[in-house]
Amino acid sequence: MGRFYYTTIFWITVVVGICAFLCLVFGSALRTVYQWFYIRRLNTSNVSAGRTTKSFNWQKDFWFRVVHSFVVLLNVVYLQTMIRSFQGIYCVKGDGVSRLAVELLTVCYEGVHLYTAIFIWLLLVLYGAGFPIACYYIGRVHFSEGRIWFCCLLFCFCCLCV
Repeated sequence: MGRFYYTTIFWITVVVGICAFLCLVFGSALRTVYQWFYIRRLNTSNVSAGRTTKSFNWQKDFWFRVVHSFVVLLNVVYLQTMIRSFQGIYCVKGDGVSRLAVELLTVCYEGVHLYTAIFIWLLLVLYGAGFPIACYYIGRVHFSEGRIWFCCLLFCFCCLCV
C-alpha cells in the first residue's frame, strides 16, 4: 500500500470538513422543509377549528439553522485544525535543508508543501485568530442586549477553542 504524505492527509481533512458542512446545510434544509409541512398541517387543522394560524418564514429559519450549524462545526474542528496547521508549518534544519518536522521526507516550502503552507498561513490568520475574535465580538453584542445565557454558551465554546 502506498504512503500518505502529510500534505495529502491535510488536504483530505479540508475536503472532509467541507463535506461535513454540506451535510449540515442539507440537514438544515430537511429540518426546515419538515417544519414547513408541520406548520402547514397545523394551520389547516386550526383554520377548520376556527383558531388563528401560525406564519412561518422558511428562509429565515433555514439560514438561522445553517449559521448555527456552521458555528458548531467550527468549534468542533478548531483544536484539531490548529494542531494540524502548526504541524504543517513547523520545519527543522537537517542536512542543510529545511524539512517538515512531522514528516522529514517533505522539504519545506517546495512543491506541494508551498501551496499547502500558503493555505495554512491564511487559515491560521483567518480561522485561528479570527474565529475566537468573532466569538468574543458576538458575545459582547449579545451581552449588551441582555442575553446572558447566550454569552455563557459562547464562552464555553471559546474555552473549547483554547
